[in-house]
This record gives sequence, structure tokens and C-alpha cells, in this order.
Amino acid sequence: MTNTAIQQLFEAQRTVLEQTHSVARLTVDMRQVAPQTTAAFIEALEETTERNDEATREIVGVYLDALGETLTDDSDIDSVREAFETALDNAADARSEQFDRAEEALNQIESMDEEFAEAHEEAVEKSFEAFYDGHTSLQDAVEELNNEE
Repeated sequence: MTNTAIQQLFEAQRTVLEQTHSVARLTVDMRQVAPQTTAAFIEALEETTERNDEATREIVGVYLDALGETLTDDSDIDSVREAFETALDNAADARSEQFDRAEEALNQIESMDEEFAEAHEEAVEKSFEAFYDGHTSLQDAVEELNNEE
């Protein structure tokens, strides 16, 4: 095997190592973005649910108004409207509590994940640094052996 072939082998290994390091860094970066993306999704879902509640309230209100025009006794429609409003309010309150709990849990996970991500990132960097150093040392040793021949 010629010196050029060995150099090409080490260069190929170095390229694979650098690409693996890039993927590892990207993974660390993605982990740090995931909680923020989830929080944005939860917020958007909460807003969409609130708009849906408002639209439902309006549509049912218009329906009950139209139905009330056709009936002679408005008290029945008023009790139905009141029961519907109460049910919708209760559902909205329950969903609001669920969203609050989800946000609290996400904040706790994000806090714990930040600590883990920092430690993981440091470990990734140190392990690749050690691997780079070992790779360079091996390459230097092989080149030195080739030069002695």
C-alpha cells in the first residue's frame, strides 16, 4: 500500500468522522428546538380551540334564535340556550386546565432537558475531540512508519 493510498484512507475516515460529528451536533440542536416547537404547537392548538368555541357558540346561538322564532314558548329555548352555554363554558374551562397542565409539564421537561442537553453536548464534543486526536495520532504514527521504510 502506498503512502498516498494510506493518506486517502485516513482522509476518507476523517471525512466520515466529520460528517458523523455534524449529524451528532444537528441532533443536539434539534433536541433543544423540540420543546419550543411543541410549546408553539400547544399555543396554536389552544387558540384554534378557543376560536372553534366562539364559532360554535355563535352558530348554535343563531340556530336557537331561529328556532325560537318558530316556537310560541320562548322559555324552552332559553333553558336549552342556558344549558348549552353552561356545557360549552365547562368544556372550555376543562380544556383550559388541560392546556395549562400541558404547558407546565412542557416547561418542566424543557428545564430538565436543558440540563441534559448541555451535559450531552459536552460529552459529544469531548468524545469527538478524543476521537479526532486519536485519529490524528494514528495517522501520524502510520506516516512516520512509512517514512522510515
